[in-house]
Amino acid sequence: MEEVTEGYQKVVSEAAFIRGSQVLGIIPRVLKPLGSSSDSSTGEELVVSDMQERITEMLNYADAFIFLPGDLATLEALITLAS
Repeated sequence: MEEVTEGYQKVVSEAAFIRGSQVLGIIPRVLKPLGSSSDSSTGEELVVSDMQERITEMLNYADAFIFLPGDLATLEALITLAS
């Protein structure tokens, strides 16, 4: 499921970027070596210390959120952002 989710994220971010939106990928430092990173041609990347900081930065930068199929961490982020 994670591979599929990363594919969705890439497609959505590329489409947003092509249509003129600013795209910022926020990734925890621990996931960076796993190859999860944004393509610099479709926006910027911000590396943070942990998932909680990621959620905080998402709240600081985003005008809107799109939640794609994921795991329990996705559900946790959705609940955190909704509260």
